[in-house]
Formats: sequence, structure tokens, C-alpha cells
Amino acid sequence: MPNLVTHYNLARVFYAKKVENGFLKGNFECLALGTQGPDPLFYEGIVPTRALRLRLASAKLGNQIHRSTGEKFISLLIDQIEINESARNDEYKAFVFGQFCHYVLDKVCHPYIYYFSGFDENGKLTGKYHFSHAHFESEIDVAMALTNALEDKIKAPEQLFPTEKYLFEAIENGMTKAVSTMFDRKLPANYYKNAVLNMKSVVKLANNLNPFWAKIFGKTRLCSLRLPKKVSRSVLNENKETWLDPVSGKERNESFVELFDKAYDIVCKAYDDVCKNGLTMETLKPYFDGLTYKGFEEGAKLQYWKNKKA
Repeated sequence: MPNLVTHYNLARVFYAKKVENGFLKGNFECLALGTQGPDPLFYEGIVPTRALRLRLASAKLGNQIHRSTGEKFISLLIDQIEINESARNDEYKAFVFGQFCHYVLDKVCHPYIYYFSGFDENGKLTGKYHFSHAHFESEIDVAMALTNALEDKIKAPEQLFPTEKYLFEAIENGMTKAVSTMFDRKLPANYYKNAVLNMKSVVKLANNLNPFWAKIFGKTRLCSLRLPKKVSRSVLNENKETWLDPVSGKERNESFVELFDKAYDIVCKAYDDVCKNGLTMETLKPYFDGLTYKGFEEGAKLQYWKNKKA
């Protein structure tokens, strides 16, 4: 995934430039939370002070969604629009469209992330590659934030997560039902809210660690979530260095900013279609092309990355 500040920035730029009326107007917070996609589900059940559920956490539902093409999950979210018709439906629809935005940004940018951060000989994120993947995303987060005058967001990234009860009241049932249906699994009350609050807590902990403890933890998953104080803009590839598609080996040279802009253009086009034809799966179906959130076809093996030994 591009990291949380970059996903937030997509919502921010899109809302400022494109939203004039309709269901998104006045519902930026729901849109922005939606653009974090299934990422909060990575954190469900892992915080002892908030409903520790290790068995549920071990199911890794967020990971499973990311390995999918997104079509089924978004379809299930959309199904809940009609089922939960209410005066607050526009808030839920804003959240659902944000989920679609997350999918688009992920699938467009992930090949770049994988190429520059690496993976093991089997094309998997294992061991040190978990850290390098997440840390590279954190570096991009900082570089993109500085490019877009979002310095305040990288000082306290946990503030990007809302805690207002009324927001979750509009979202919880639809989101939890969609996940429950996708995996044919009963989920606990406040499943999504707890996941979001857990992610907020972990992000806050990681970014407020005393430097001594940060050094002790070293290259762990917790420290990979720390936004670095300084980064080189080279992580954005503004000099357009050639890089390879991790699956096909095809040469590419887009910068990360160009990939972000590509995702933004797709989201804008999709929103124009939604404004004309409604937020339905029929409207969004042309934007699902068989690629997973990871940016590859299901089951594809990653083979090429920057520092791979011959």
C-alpha cells in the first residue's frame, strides 16, 4: 500500500478539485477514511486494551482482501447502500467511494513499491522485506507530504484517523457486513471501529517512540511505521530512472508522482461516471481490470526488483 498520508492526500486533492455537490459534498471525513481502504483490518484484534482477538487477527482478512481484485469487496460494500438506505446514506456512499479510491491508488502504485523495496526468492514479503516494504512506503509518505504542504500530517499522522462516534455509526454496519459476507464469517460488534482505533494507536506509538527504544526495536514492523524525519526525494524517482515491472520485467520509468496523478485521473473519471449513472457496480465495473490491490493478476509471481542478486 502507499502509506496513510498519501492515501489521505488523494482524498484531499480529489475533494478540493472535483467535488462541488452530490453525495460527497460535506462528507470529506468519510471519503478520507474510506481511502485508507482495508488497511485498518491489518490491526484488528492485536491491541490488548481494545478487544484482543488473536484468532481473528491470525485470519489476516485485510491481507486476503489485498490479494483480491477488489471487485467482490467493493461490490459487497455497494450492496449495503440499498440494504441500509437511510438519511445518512450519503456518508456511507462517500466511504465506499473512498474504498474504491484506495483500490485504484494501490494497484497503480504497488508495482513501483515492490520493485524498489524488494521481496524474497519466492516473490513474497517475508522477514526483512516486510520492513523494507513498509519503510519505503513511509519514506514516500514523507516525500509526498512535503511536496504537497502536508508537514502537519507527518508530525502526527495518527490525527488522520477520526474518532467521532457519529462517523462510525454511518459506516460500521455496511463495512462489517461486507467483510463478514466476503469471508462467510461472523464478526464481533464494532469490528471496523476497533480496527481503525487500533491502527491509530499503533501509528501513534510507532511515531512517538523514544529514539532509544526505536533503536532497540530496529527493523521491526512497528518501526517500519515510523515516518522518517528526513528523506531523499530520490524515492519519488523524479529523475525517471528505469525500473522493471516486478512480474513481467517490462521496463518502465514513471515517477511516483506520475503514478499518483494517474490514479487521480482514474478516480476523477470514475466519479464523473458515478455522478451520471449512480454509485453502482455496473458503473464502476469498467475500472476493475483483473488486477489485485497489489497491482498484479491473482497468483502472479514477483520476479524482478532493484537489488535482486543474479
